[in-house]
Amino acid sequence: MTLEKIIGVIGDANLSKDDIKWKCAFEVGKLLIDNEYRLANGGMGGVMEASILGAKSSVKYKEGMTIGVLPDYNKTSSNSQADILIPTGLGLARNVILVSMCDAIIAIGGGSGTLNEIALAWQMNKMIIAIDLDGWSGNLKSLQLNKRRLDKIFEAENAINAIEILKENIEKYKNNYKGVKKARLGVNNAKNIIQNKFNFKGSLSLLGKGAEGYVFKDETIVYKFFNNNEPLLNQYWRLTALSEDISNSIVNYLINFKVYYEENLLVITYDHFESKPYEGGYELDLILLAKELKKIGWVITDFQPKNIRINKETELPTIIDIGHSFEPYSSDLFRKMCRKMYVSSLVGNFDNIKSVLTETNLSEEFLGLKEHGYDPKTVKKNFNIFYEKILILNKKDVLNPLLLKIIQETSGINTLFDYG
Repeated sequence: MTLEKIIGVIGDANLSKDDIKWKCAFEVGKLLIDNEYRLANGGMGGVMEASILGAKSSVKYKEGMTIGVLPDYNKTSSNSQADILIPTGLGLARNVILVSMCDAIIAIGGGSGTLNEIALAWQMNKMIIAIDLDGWSGNLKSLQLNKRRLDKIFEAENAINAIEILKENIEKYKNNYKGVKKARLGVNNAKNIIQNKFNFKGSLSLLGKGAEGYVFKDETIVYKFFNNNEPLLNQYWRLTALSEDISNSIVNYLINFKVYYEENLLVITYDHFESKPYEGGYELDLILLAKELKKIGWVITDFQPKNIRINKETELPTIIDIGHSFEPYSSDLFRKMCRKMYVSSLVGNFDNIKSVLTETNLSEEFLGLKEHGYDPKTVKKNFNIFYEKILILNKKDVLNPLLLKIIQETSGINTLFDYG
């Protein structure tokens, strides 16, 4: 539920009510409550006061939906009308508490205090939206503050645009801050580490880089070098369990990979295969993939076309993104994944597919497809048919694992033809 999301509104502390930033803050506050978010700020005047008043003007406002984090110990010293006042007694350090409790930050103008809050939000991997108004929000819009993050501060033209950006992107940001991020290694350093670890004398080419790290290949092997802030040991145990489960799988949609771990180093490797981009379709294969994932107890939370390649030898769609997007099975995550599978098979890959899949992840109404020429009601009906096919337990779904177990545990048997 979006009601659980807390959005921080920061900016100038001293404004007149006819100031454009006051009016913008009022509108932002109202729109946040209209869209069932909670609102938090520093509990003082200016943008803070205006956003609280705007929140309370929403027809969806209920007591408890606004929070003020105060710099002193005295609740009565604040002119805030927030429902919940938190007196910290920390002075300027209260900014840390405010930012840490928020899932995203919307900045409206602002001076040095706002600059401090934006810097904290950046370090804590929070989503930041800067409205293009005079002050630090206008100065920092569309900027990447440093290389510790791969994204940038979102630029919004006005209050309405800010909420649109928030709704479209907030699910991409997980509130998993675990301390100051270590500096990311450069490509050449990562390449040298892999060559030393695997005693490899040839050349490595870079296939890609992302939030998790780098992907290299030589003539026959692909190497994924994890270079992110999540504790490597946690990733190691998850990837090891996933690797073992995939090795027991009987379908060819999942890559068999090996995991290598030592202090400050985590690498997975798998055989390189010739492939081509996935452009949609393969509905039956995706049904079989979903069946197998359910059987081995995993879900791909970031299912999208760019993470699939078509193996030229088998002509099968193959999942190539091995990492944090694999999570242990839950019925809710599984159904969300299946919705994204169906939409991917329907529309293929295009520039705006990520936003369509984000909406698909949040709702079963498929409204994001309407602007692409699809009738949401028809899509919903067909998805339900797609999903029912996944849930149907065929005889082979029961027999295949049993036959595989016989093959694996019986000496001298390599194929089914050797048995009986």
